[in-house]
Amino acid sequence: MKYFIQGLMVSAIIALSGCASFHQEKMPLIETMPDTSQYQNLPSVYVDFDFYRGKPDENPQDVDQVEPELLPMVKKVVDESKLFSQVSYNEADQENMDYTIRLRAYNHGEVGLAAVGGFLTGFTLGIIPSAATDQFSVVMEVLDNSGSSLHSNDNHDEITTWLGIWFIPVMGNTIPEAVEASLSNQIKHALKAAFESGAMQYSYLMYPLRNA
Repeated sequence: MKYFIQGLMVSAIIALSGCASFHQEKMPLIETMPDTSQYQNLPSVYVDFDFYRGKPDENPQDVDQVEPELLPMVKKVVDESKLFSQVSYNEADQENMDYTIRLRAYNHGEVGLAAVGGFLTGFTLGIIPSAATDQFSVVMEVLDNSGSSLHSNDNHDEITTWLGIWFIPVMGNTIPEAVEASLSNQIKHALKAAFESGAMQYSYLMYPLRNA
């Protein structure tokens, strides 16, 4: 009930004032991924993606309903990285892939402080602005076919959403766009770190990686 009331409050504030979200770019933006054109044989991977509400180490809640909305972004980032010969998101294909990439994204922030700020903005009809910060953590783990962990890395970034009449001119900076900007860059960082770790095999010769 508490979150429902907070949701109604935020909706009312947005209706009365402007809302704009901005990626804070706490991590450097990755413009290009590692070049794998010199390799004749790239690994195949099964990507196991989950999205959670809460911090990674504090019993977060799996938010299944959000994952279908984020999966196209995940696929786009992984495909455009050109790090793999084949990518599957179907668990039935897992045993046929060279590696499993376990990708976890976590959204967390100060809900109470955001609600107080939102109430103040709503109470003043948007004249006094307020801001809420959503933090995002991405954790990636690479496993071999036996389930053994070969590599893991994590990173952190955030977006800030401003509420108030002063932000009406920049309302084009939407929450979904900011979330995608943050998470896509974070996933790029995670993929780059996994590649540079040497945990996955890339070869100059055409032979199956599993028999290498």
